[in-house]
Amino acid sequence: MKQLMHGRGTTIAGSIVVLIAVAFTAGNAKAAASAQEAARLGVDLTPFGAEKSANKDGTIPAWSGGLTKAPAGWKPGHLDPFKEDKPLFSIDATNVDKHADKLPEGQVALVKAYKGYRIDVYPTRRSCTFPDFVAERTKKNATTAKLGDDGWKLEQALGGGIPFPIPKTGVEAMWNFKLRYIGQGRSVEYSMLMPEKGGAVSEVKQRAYEFYPFGSASVNGPADTGNIEAKLMYDVLSPSARAGEMYLLHSFMDKAQDAWIYFPGQRRVRRAPSFAYDNPIAGTDNLYFVGE
Repeated sequence: MKQLMHGRGTTIAGSIVVLIAVAFTAGNAKAAASAQEAARLGVDLTPFGAEKSANKDGTIPAWSGGLTKAPAGWKPGHLDPFKEDKPLFSIDATNVDKHADKLPEGQVALVKAYKGYRIDVYPTRRSCTFPDFVAERTKKNATTAKLGDDGWKLEQALGGGIPFPIPKTGVEAMWNFKLRYIGQGRSVEYSMLMPEKGGAVSEVKQRAYEFYPFGSASVNGPADTGNIEAKLMYDVLSPSARAGEMYLLHSFMDKAQDAWIYFPGQRRVRRAPSFAYDNPIAGTDNLYFVGE
């Protein structure tokens, strides 16, 4: 909840709202934003398409450029630059009904079902920003990016920028999310705690290697990347029963992804055409899905 309330990733959040509202209304519309609409970027909209002003009651502040330098004492690898923030209030079983209109039904149910479960609400901070070239290429995309005749394929957009900063359809908003700027790659380790019989939990630790060619400012269209959205490789580190498993995914902009899995017990690499969408990942007891 703290991450959500800080309002990081303003362009993404705005795109998701549009996606939910009009995801199923997109036809074959391909028109980019007009020059007049694009002129709003950096004025009443952020350079990336989000609303720049604060909301009416002030709980969401105006965007003032985002976080462009590290706060005093912050070090790389420490994910929260606002660790000194204190909660404004907490939501628990005693007051959840008062805040239910701002929570998903599932969260309300969890608060009511589990004793001691609470949600701490922190001040909203609009810390999201990107390099200058992302803003420049995003503004060019506003009037030049377009979908294909089928209504969903990305036919043209500059890399290193958000494709549709002023989205007109849910499909355009979807491409904003899928091609959001996060650099050209990263390597991260992360863990999941998986429940076992008897109430115990086991740690599943993975190392991920991710490559996003569309993040480059030298990409002038999808064809420059071979229509590749991402190349991802995951190496399972623990538990010992799964250590050594490896997953390789090639995600495309114009067709279904390719996937391969290496099973150390078999010493074989297997193609995995079903490793996509809502299919569960092996060893996660149907709790973690490929699309997540």
